[in-house]
Amino acid sequence: MGKPEAQKIWYLHKINLFQGIPDADYLIIDRHSREKIFQRGEIIYLPGAPASAVYMIKRGKVKISRITEGGKEFTIAILKEGDIFGEMAVAGEEEREEQAMAMEETYLCIMPRDDFQRLLQEKPYLSLKFIKLVGLRRKILEIRLKDLLFKSAPTRLARLLLFLAEEYGQAPSEGTWLAMRLSHQEIANMTGLARETASTFLSEWKKEGWIDYTPRQIVIKSPKNLQMLTEEP
Repeated sequence: MGKPEAQKIWYLHKINLFQGIPDADYLIIDRHSREKIFQRGEIIYLPGAPASAVYMIKRGKVKISRITEGGKEFTIAILKEGDIFGEMAVAGEEEREEQAMAMEETYLCIMPRDDFQRLLQEKPYLSLKFIKLVGLRRKILEIRLKDLLFKSAPTRLARLLLFLAEEYGQAPSEGTWLAMRLSHQEIANMTGLARETASTFLSEWKKEGWIDYTPRQIVIKSPKNLQMLTEEP
């Protein structure tokens, strides 16, 4: 792919927020960002850490979660190549309220908060895209929280599997398999369920032939049946 600088700019073109911007602006972003690799399970930041940077995913997946006062983990989002996170640092967050962890070997571009803020001030078109991104993230979080409050356990779980299939699904000869490793505990954390509850429904749906799973992957074999579960009043 050429020199490291060219490779870095090639990856920056894949960041959703920066798609379609002038080539000269990629050089500015390149100058003010650094690269870092995180291994699977490595913590990127913890709650209470200074909100001093914005992160861009070049390759890999990152889990964003919150830890309750009782020590229970609730997964807010799983982000992939092209996504940014830590963006609330630009919106005034002084300390991280969430935890970020690499779900696999993950390559990040990291830009200091002050440099990112300066970029938005100097590039109004980019600032507008950023505001839309933050608004969309908040809206998605609100929908998920409403599901936790008002939707039944099977509905929450079915919605999650369908969402993951849409975002990360790949189509082999039969069904749609999720291109990520998720344990039953991680699935439970994403739906606000106990691990035993999530495991019970997953086992039932496997027996029914709706899904299949191994320790390394989940396959959605009958999305229509899962979709029916999401249509409760």
